[in-house]
Formats: sequence, structure tokens, C-alpha cells
Amino acid sequence: MSSIKSVAYIELPGEPEPIHSPFYIYRSPIEELIFQEITKPGCAIRILAPHKMGKTSVTLRLINYAQNLGYRTIYIDFLQAEDSVFLSFNKFLRWLCANSSLQLQLSPIFKEYWQEVTHCQVNSSLYWQNYLLSNRDSPLVLVLNQTHQIFEYPQIALEFFSLLNLWHEQSQQDNSWQKFRLVIVQSTEISHNLDINRYPFNIGLAIHLSEFNLEQIQDLTRRYELNWTDEVRKQNAQLLKKMLGGHPYLLRLALYHLVKFPQKNLEELLQEASTATGIYKDFLLQKFKLLQQNSESVIAIKQLVANDEVELQPIIADKLESMGLIKRSGNRCTILCDCYRQYFTHQNLQEPNWQVQVKNLQRQIQELQRLPNKEQAINLADRQTFQIFLEEQWQRLANERRPISLILLEIEYFKTYCITQKKVAGEYLQIISNIIMIICKTLYISRSKLAVSYGGGEFAVVLPSATAAVAVKIAETIREEVKEKSLLSEKISTSLQASPVTVNLGISCKIPSIKESPSILVYAAEEALSQARKNLRDRIYVSTSLNYGLHNH
Repeated sequence: MSSIKSVAYIELPGEPEPIHSPFYIYRSPIEELIFQEITKPGCAIRILAPHKMGKTSVTLRLINYAQNLGYRTIYIDFLQAEDSVFLSFNKFLRWLCANSSLQLQLSPIFKEYWQEVTHCQVNSSLYWQNYLLSNRDSPLVLVLNQTHQIFEYPQIALEFFSLLNLWHEQSQQDNSWQKFRLVIVQSTEISHNLDINRYPFNIGLAIHLSEFNLEQIQDLTRRYELNWTDEVRKQNAQLLKKMLGGHPYLLRLALYHLVKFPQKNLEELLQEASTATGIYKDFLLQKFKLLQQNSESVIAIKQLVANDEVELQPIIADKLESMGLIKRSGNRCTILCDCYRQYFTHQNLQEPNWQVQVKNLQRQIQELQRLPNKEQAINLADRQTFQIFLEEQWQRLANERRPISLILLEIEYFKTYCITQKKVAGEYLQIISNIIMIICKTLYISRSKLAVSYGGGEFAVVLPSATAAVAVKIAETIREEVKEKSLLSEKISTSLQASPVTVNLGISCKIPSIKESPSILVYAAEEALSQARKNLRDRIYVSTSLNYGLHNH
């Protein structure tokens, strides 16, 4: 049972601990290390841990310490960035510079520092060096929280972290950058396929937050003013450690419920902890969903649930450790706590079955090819089907060491057509859908392929085993056919008398690798489409970012 005294005001755990929170537990020597490191010119600190391990709470104390030293701080949380920020690297950097300026109570000034003739990396570096850092007496700390959000945009992530690497190197050599301090806060649960030679895994001081030890758990129970004797407190701390593994959020949630609902004791609470109705159901479900994304991780967890100790391959062990599911001793691994073991024991752990999804996809494609032309225009595969097909082909072709090509196509001025001529816009979609289907079927005989309606006047064509040259041939034929068919359409030519319908196309091609995500192919095609849009109307652009492209048209 518990007694509620000064902690009657406690809130449900989940948010970062405020600076003066009585429930924050110092994890010595972590705080001492980062406090000392932040005073060093040009330092970089990386705070790493799985979800809800207290990363932001630690970061807030580092910021507070720096401000007490007279440092200026900039706090960027990428969860607060809108999707439009990530449309291009240039837009992303301008958002970062503007946000940083405003936090320093400076007006964003781009006319002087953002030149069209220079790359946005150069522009942003000059902006920081000559505007934000110049004439500054005290150090400037840039804190980047939730950086794992950027991994959803692989090309931006690569370029941005390469830039941070450059800034860090400059801070070691250039006096004007010595006032610059960098803090990167990242969840280790988020998987990514970035090149580790270009991502700053190796710069600065890496701080990996660990679980609470037995002494820290006992300290936390005292702060909740639970009516336990010293002996009971020690025994209960051991129970909590065994069941929850010292996870800060899980511990705090248990203690919160003991204080708020004194009719339930610790044994009853822990007995229900791993069930679908227990207090951790949402947290455990998130872990379960994350685990299900990787078949090798599922197999490993099955082994760990059935055995006290298992020897895992280093890559799999790293992945499970980064998810906060296991602890390691040399090559031997054990599941982190009884709560995880009990939960996964009762879950239906199934390996991702791409074969079933591919069979369903093939059935959809066969049905699509049998549809009349008018129905094809509105029944092209959707984005979910696109993702399944692309993933399956990527894995297959990675084993076969053969290329895959992607064409992204957009109808020029489609939004204008939708506003001024809704009926005509629908006709455009129908005509161009049919053109794509017929040309792919004609020029790419007896091979698997997929045409996708992206929405908003955009389409995608996946061409497994196709070289960039083949993709260019198909794209060029589509481009020419669109112009011809649109001019022959009496309704369209009447609506837009002197403006034939045209399209822009972006192409990417690469030999896949199982270590990489197919999202890099999509991003490269999107960048190529953007370049085609910038140049002239009615253009094809082939990406060179993957080092597997051709010339541009």
C-alpha cells in the first residue's frame, strides 16, 4: 500500500522531466561527462538510447547547465518540422537557419548569404559562420533533438550529417567555429541504411543511456514516498529490476500507479504488466510492431524467449540491443527483462511473409490487365502495392546483382487543370494512364513491372532488371506519346487551345544491395523529377546520385 504526501500532484509519466522535477535520477557519471564536454571548444555530444529512456530529460539539463555558463543555445526538435520542410535539402537548410536565427532573436537574412550560384551547403555554412557565430563572445550550442526523424528522408539525411561532420571539423581547426558546440539526440530504435562513413557515428562524445541500477531504483521509490520499510523497499526494488530491467519510463509508470491507486499492491501490478490490459500495453505493442519489421529479429526473439541465453550474430544482436530488448555479455545475449519475455511468449510472432503479399500483388496486376481501358485509368496500383512490389523486387535483384529502374512522371500544370477544368483533368489521367500501361506492356514484354497512380497527376513505373538505357527509352516513348495523344483529343485541345499536355519524368537506376533501403531509389527519382521540372517543360532527367545513371534529355 502507499501513502500520498507531497507527491499527490504527480503527473502521468511520459513527458521529459522538468529541470526541477523531484523524480529525475542522475545517472552518474553521464551528467558529469556531458557537462564537462560542453565546455570544450568545438565539441560534439551524441546522446543515444531507445524510446522513452530519458534522452530529452538529460538534454534539458545539459541545456540548463550551458545557459548557466552564459552560453546561447538553439533547440531544434525535428518532430516539430512540417513535411514540406523536407521537400528539398535547400528548403531544409533554410528552415534550420531561419529557426536558429529567431531563437537568437535575429532576423533571418538570406539575400546576403544565400546565393543561387553556390550550393546550399556552402550557403548555410557561410550563414552560420558570418552571421550566427561572428562577433559572438560566448559559445553557441546547437541541440538537435529527434534526429532519427530525418532518416525518413535518406538523401537529406546523408547530406545534412555530412554537413554536420564538416562543421565539426571546422570547429577543430577554424577559430571562427571554435564557439560552435553540437549536441545530437537520437533514438536508436529507428533503423536506417545510411552510409556510416558519411553519417557522424564517430564524431565527438557518444553517451549511451543505460537502465537504472538497483540503487537508483531504490532512490526513485523513495521519491514517490511509498510507505515501505527499508527491507521492503530493497525487496521491491529487486522485483522491479527483474520485471522491468531498470527502464526509467516503465519504473516511473509502475510507481505512479502505486501512488495513484493504492488499493493495488506491487505484486498485483507486475502480474498484469505484460498482458493486453496491463499498464504497459501501448509501450509493448510499439515494441512488437517494430520487431515484426525484420524477420531475423523475430527469429532471434523466439530463441531468447525459449532460452535463458543465446549466442546471436553480431548484426542481429546490435539491432535488438538498439531496440532495448536484450542485454549482452560478450557474444551471449539474454532478453532484457521478464516483462518482455512474458509478453513475447504470448504474442503470435510471425516472420514477414513477402511471398503471400507478392502473390496478392500479382493477382491484382492480372486483374488490372484484364480491365477495359477506361477502368484502368482509375484502377492503377496504389502506393501500398508499390511499396510491397518495390521491396520484393529489391530483395530479389540484390541477390541476383541485377539493376532496377524507377520512372516518376508528373503532368505539368495539373493543379491548374484541376481548378479550371476538372473534367479535362480527369481525361488527362485516363489518357496518360492508358499510355503508360500500353507502352510498358509493349516495350517490356514478358517481364514483371508495375504502374502506379501516385495521385495529384503523378505516376510511377517500376522496371525490375531494366537498365537506365531501357528506362530512358520507355520514358521517352511515354513523353512523346503523351504530346501526340493530347493534341489528338478534341476535348482537351478545345479546353487548352495552344497548350498541349506535357509531362516531366525523373529516372533512377541502381543495382540493389540488401544493406540499403529501396527508398534511396525513390528519393533519387524524386530528385531527378525535381531537376526536370526546374529545367524546361517536357523533360526527362536521369539521376546521377546513385552512380548508375546516364545523360539527361
